[in-house]
Amino acid sequence: MKKFLLYGLIIFSALIIYSCDEGNEVSYARDAKLIWTGEYAVDGCGFFVEIDSIKYKPENEEIIPPDFKSYDTLIVTLQYLDLHHEIETYCFSPTPIMEKAIEIISIDLHE
Repeated sequence: MKKFLLYGLIIFSALIIYSCDEGNEVSYARDAKLIWTGEYAVDGCGFFVEIDSIKYKPENEEIIPPDFKSYDTLIVTLQYLDLHHEIETYCFSPTPIMEKAIEIISIDLHE
């Protein structure tokens, strides 16, 4: 009986540990769209990323090189973490808008 309890505890612990790692996988997008909406200081909203028709707001957009600030949509290769939560933004609206959050690991201009 103690063996079954021990095995059950081990399996249960493994499942908990496995579920805690969910969402921490680095994803890769070769044809992501990088959208620049302008500087925050002049009522812009910084950067957004579109991957497979889903719009994301990078939590760490400061790592995007300044020369990527173009009002033309750029196609980029992106490594990122889907953070599985949303960020509150006030872009073009007096009320908050919720956007899906990502963390950018690396970004390169698609050539």
